[in-house]
Amino acid sequence: MTVPAEDAELIRAVARTLREGGRAGTVLRRRLADLASAPRIRTAADLFASLRSTFPAGMELEFERDRSPGRPVDLE
Repeated sequence: MTVPAEDAELIRAVARTLREGGRAGTVLRRRLADLASAPRIRTAADLFASLRSTFPAGMELEFERDRSPGRPVDLE
């Protein structure tokens, strides 16, 4: 898997939380499954819109595309 460098630690944390299980793992897995399976998500813009809708009203999120080619990440 190749991800932008600034996302590497986030991806590791997600993988660690899923691997450890428990309540946090269950909640995260359910939310990720919902996001991944939602039929309205067909483009990156749809995904970002969906993510924005999960945050409290008034909280502003800004997404900027990383133009770097990324780098390999070992999730183990």
